[in-house]
Amino acid sequence: MMKNVIVLALIFIGTIHAESMHAAYKIEYGIFGKMGVSDACLTRENGRYRIKMVAKATGLAKILSGGRVEIYESEGVVFNGHLLPKVFRKEIKRSGKKRVKSYRFDHGYRRITYHEKKYRDGKLESESNGTLPYYADNDILSLYFNTPTIIGDCTKPFDGFLKAVGA
Repeated sequence: MMKNVIVLALIFIGTIHAESMHAAYKIEYGIFGKMGVSDACLTRENGRYRIKMVAKATGLAKILSGGRVEIYESEGVVFNGHLLPKVFRKEIKRSGKKRVKSYRFDHGYRRITYHEKKYRDGKLESESNGTLPYYADNDILSLYFNTPTIIGDCTKPFDGFLKAVGA
């Protein structure tokens, strides 16, 4: 009995320190109406964060895109209230094809490397590595959450330039 109470207390304490946010979206476009759905989740815990977003084509868009599914993931640290990515991963699946691209951020050297794999019918077709020709502090998911702190005072025009990895 005491063991169960301790386990429940540890779970409760863990949930106090973890912050989660979940959102579901419908993707619509003019006269075509609903073209897809998206599900996103942000979790912050112990100075780290993880964001995952899954987008799926629906209806006519699903047929025309070969059942396209896109998965985006960002993991990193929370530094001064700002999400600082360490790894960003993008996976796109459609019509028996899959493309997975992972980016690693080296903020100290202001460098981002990537590793990409392409599959066809479940078999590895090609693989490549490289370094991006530019540096960005954010990926597309972390930028979404960091924008309010980057822009700051919304009563004044923003005269900056924002770059993100993974678009």
